[in-house]
Amino acid sequence: MIGFSKFRISICGTFLLLLFPFYSCQNEQTEHVKKKMEQEDTVAFTKKIEFPDYSQISLTPIAKKKTANWTDFSTAEIEVERMLGFTVRDVAQNAENIAQSMSSLEKTLPEELHTKPVLARIAVLVSLTGMLQQSTANPVAKADEIETFASKIPPAFENLKIHVNEAYREGLEDFQAEVEPEKPILSPIIKSGPIQKEKK
Repeated sequence: MIGFSKFRISICGTFLLLLFPFYSCQNEQTEHVKKKMEQEDTVAFTKKIEFPDYSQISLTPIAKKKTANWTDFSTAEIEVERMLGFTVRDVAQNAENIAQSMSSLEKTLPEELHTKPVLARIAVLVSLTGMLQQSTANPVAKADEIETFASKIPPAFENLKIHVNEAYREGLEDFQAEVEPEKPILSPIIKSGPIQKEKK
């Protein structure tokens, strides 16, 4: 029995020695793949965000004057402008601030801007920045997913500015219509004269 036990131990030892190079090779391959993935992630996260072509909108003088004291709008605009030079990693690190700025924008919206187009554009911004924040909070966040959400935010903010301009323009036109006196409608002057008899 003792001889058999020694033989069995010897067989097990030989089997383990044969398996060791296999496991060692597998571990080396796993580490190699892991390092490669880390390198690819590093490149992806240091890449600058690519934005689609879109028009940058300036606020009209009246809109600029009306929003001068709306600090949350100014803060949101600064956050969006900063994004234009961000890498994917920069966006990931600032996602919470970007989301908070859009949430504050929604909460402090002036009464005169409670129009359907403006509310719809703010809802889009809150949704996009919320999804961006969720994506970056993921332990295995994907760079391409972060970039997809981030690239849509500046164009969406410019769309908001279009409708802010429009809301204040319509408000100004309504005000002017109330202030300007209604002009009387003049009836056409009909000249009267003797009725001429038809010549025979």
